[in-house]
Amino acid sequence: MNSRWQQYRLGVILAVAVALPLLWFFLLYGPQRQYEESLQAEFASVEQQHREVTGHLQVASALAAEKVEVEQHWQELTSCLYPADSAELLLRHLSNVAASYDLAVLERQLEFGPLLGKLGARHSLGQIEAVSLKFSGRGRYLAIAEFLEALDREAVVAGIDAVEMQYREAADPEIYFDLSLRVYLLTAPWSS
Repeated sequence: MNSRWQQYRLGVILAVAVALPLLWFFLLYGPQRQYEESLQAEFASVEQQHREVTGHLQVASALAAEKVEVEQHWQELTSCLYPADSAELLLRHLSNVAASYDLAVLERQLEFGPLLGKLGARHSLGQIEAVSLKFSGRGRYLAIAEFLEALDREAVVAGIDAVEMQYREAADPEIYFDLSLRVYLLTAPWSS
């Protein structure tokens, strides 16, 4: 019986010796392992968010650079244009361009109707608007052609819609011309 009791005791000690590490592994290491796995998943999520934020920052810096470039271009463009309330300066400028090609200006008239309609309807101001301009004069044919080429190079001219030329008298070597064109004006000075 003593031997049996010792065998039983030895079996219990061996069972406890084997069961304790297993119990320790499952009870203590299992939650630790789950915690480490959750940390790794959270770290992977943070890494993914970091990559996304880095990508957004790169796009934002590219957009900021593009915004600066567009603002500079806008400043260059608007510095060449005349405010709508200074349309007489624009007409004088175009008359000076015509005079530089030895052309006599007979008539010049801006059509403000559509622009005034937009301003009356509280259309957004601070924009560039194209306004129709009727321009007539007289001069030699080559001078008129050079004047038209100069108008194409002018930043204030949106486009030439029509050109009509007439030769009126045999004694007069000059040709009379009528232009219909669109010019850019800034609506900003009228904003409040």
